Amino acid sequence: MRRFTVLLAPRLENDVEQHLARLRKLEERGEIAPGYPDSWYAMFEDALAGLRTLAERHPYAPERKAWGRDVRNALFADYRILYLVVGDDVWTMRVRHQRQAQLKRPGPGTAYTPSP
Repeated sequence: MRRFTVLLAPRLENDVEQHLARLRKLEERGEIAPGYPDSWYAMFEDALAGLRTLAERHPYAPERKAWGRDVRNALFADYRILYLVVGDDVWTMRVRHQRQAQLKRPGPGTAYTPSP
């Protein structure tokens, strides 16, 4: 079985922090179940772990055409991890809620840097 190295773009890390902050606010207001932010993060980590072996099995993302790259998306909860498969690397670029509008461009902090 092919194994990939999963790399995290700075923008993806920022997306995760923003989603967690929003979920924690919802938790504080009682709008979501207690502990859901931690569960969400565990699901995110599980999805990343799955990319180590299943990166090529996920479908292409709707952003593929606009970005001009073979962007894929891995689904977890109501979210998508947008990523590229380049050789033996998986470059994770963004985390988006499924209801968020498609991105016309990847944005700053998402450039692919090959592993050494």
